[in-house]
Amino acid sequence: MISRSKIRFFLCSLLGGTLLASGAWGQADDISFAEHTPGYRHYTQAMESYRSGQYHSAKDKFKVAARWGDKLSQFNLGVMNYHGQGTPQNPARAWAWTKLAAERGYPKMLDMADQMYRGLSRAQRREARAILESELKPEFGDEVAIERTVARMERERRRATGSRTGAIGALTIIEPSGRTRTGREFYRAEAWDFRQVVEAETRLFKGLDFGVVTLRDVEDSEAETKAPDELEQ
Repeated sequence: MISRSKIRFFLCSLLGGTLLASGAWGQADDISFAEHTPGYRHYTQAMESYRSGQYHSAKDKFKVAARWGDKLSQFNLGVMNYHGQGTPQNPARAWAWTKLAAERGYPKMLDMADQMYRGLSRAQRREARAILESELKPEFGDEVAIERTVARMERERRRATGSRTGAIGALTIIEPSGRTRTGREFYRAEAWDFRQVVEAETRLFKGLDFGVVTLRDVEDSEAETKAPDELEQ
């Protein structure tokens, strides 16, 4: 169980328009609850590319993460399609990615998808629904992505611990930062069970109020572009 006092959520302001999700994971004892998910690893690399202005690279990395059921990456692909960053601007595809990101019922993602949909023409709505149902759901939707990710994480945990059952034993983990952690802490079962990660993330996203998010056109305003890089809620 994640303590609410340990939970953090960050949003990057993106050119005064749609928001790019940047780090919406629960944390327990200052350790990212989702640190072992393959989606999270690709997501963090994508954010580094995005912040460096390497939008094509960021888009590709977000897409890899999206295949592992990472909802922040799916949401961010919607944002990038909305603004035409690393890809041609496509409101229909932007809605499809955002709607897919909201399939677990995360309120603010649902709100954003609704705002996008209201701005589409009748033809764009048909295109958007077709993209969602025929292209995105079969490859990136939870119905396939969760089981894919569960199997991947189970294999990684067994391989890392050297045990068919995932038994930990007397292991010490030294991170690149120099921090030392016990194997029991690093390989705690709930952090390697993607279904539990999804449940924890869902409680987080549904249980916190992040304020009002408004979708509007990009504004070339010096005041807007100087928004703080990260806003802690």
